[in-house]
Amino acid sequence: MEAIRNQGAAPVPGLAEAEATLVWTEQRLRALTRAAFLGAGYDADDFDAALLMNRAARACAAAARRLAPPQHAPAA
Repeated sequence: MEAIRNQGAAPVPGLAEAEATLVWTEQRLRALTRAAFLGAGYDADDFDAALLMNRAARACAAAARRLAPPQHAPAA
């Protein structure tokens, strides 16, 4: 958990990269969860690593969203 907190000093990637990483980590976590339920081999270390990567990706995407310029709605 301390490693995730210390990542605040690192530069935040662009919004598109952060969102893509978040999608990838969510898919990975979903695939590992599905494999565990189907009995296709469960590795606790892999699942824990995927969970931590997903949490870090969520935090990074949230930071990138805050730093992104606001999107203006098209004029009606």
